[in-house]
Amino acid sequence: MKNENCSTTRLLVQNKPIFEQKPKYKLTPRLFLPPNIERKGEGGLRTKGFFKQSYEGKPLISVVTVVYNGEKYLEQTILSVLEQDYDNVEYIIVDGGSTDGTLDIVKKYENAIDYWISEPDKGISDAFNKGIKLTIGECIGIINADDWYESDCISTIVMNLQNGGILYGRINYWTDAKIDFTSTPDHSKIEEEMSISHPAVFIKRSVYEHIGLFQTSYQLAMDYELILRAYRQNTTFHYINRIISNMRNDGISAQHWIRASKEVKRAKISLGSSRISAELNFLSHTLWPYVKVSIFKSINNSPFRYILIPYRILKKLLVPSKGNQ
Repeated sequence: MKNENCSTTRLLVQNKPIFEQKPKYKLTPRLFLPPNIERKGEGGLRTKGFFKQSYEGKPLISVVTVVYNGEKYLEQTILSVLEQDYDNVEYIIVDGGSTDGTLDIVKKYENAIDYWISEPDKGISDAFNKGIKLTIGECIGIINADDWYESDCISTIVMNLQNGGILYGRINYWTDAKIDFTSTPDHSKIEEEMSISHPAVFIKRSVYEHIGLFQTSYQLAMDYELILRAYRQNTTFHYINRIISNMRNDGISAQHWIRASKEVKRAKISLGSSRISAELNFLSHTLWPYVKVSIFKSINNSPFRYILIPYRILKKLLVPSKGNQ
């Protein structure tokens, strides 16, 4: 099973981990999920008797990918994990019962994946939670099935592991083969909006143990609710000023902007914000930008589009470009 070309197969052991029972904690790891009559399959290194552990100076870092009918980009995602320049990586894939070629891709790499499982779930939050429960690493990242890591992502996280409970870096946002922009995340703005993106976030196990997992009542803003919950419980955040991941702009939240923003509003209220402040934030950060974009699109497609020229000239003169800060 040892393959020096894969970050996930260099430090395998055959000693089955024994987990300490922590009844007060909200996360207890498990090697396998309970039997399920709807399960389509499972596999990976664990099913063959190979496991992982942390070492002094080389902590085990876990990565979770959830997928459903993701054959288009999944292989790139998997390879971005297997080709990390860090030696102690655990990889879990949770498939929601795909009907395309997703499982063929997963099985192609199952000798480098710690554990994969395919069965119906109750949505993205439920799939995230399944994956997190299956991890045993000290710190956990979640990478979508159409996104990918930079090759030094995990080694960068390890170098900063002592600096916070939640570590996050920068993301390149892509449309097709072109970078649209590079994020400048800032967790201090989390009260207003989702100012960091989960493909560039790694959360220590100890944080999940204390604040819990994703709320399954959220279909789009589950990551915002979790990060805001952690922030309000005084979790320490640490920003890493490096690009560590890449994200395509065609994700489900991008397609359902208003719906996701309504869930953000609900998360704020459920975690203690006043309804008035949550409504005002929703209007200023979601509805007005949406209306403004719609107006500009309408003008651009009409004979009145030339009235925008003076506005654009003034904007270019008065507002300095931020570039890819």
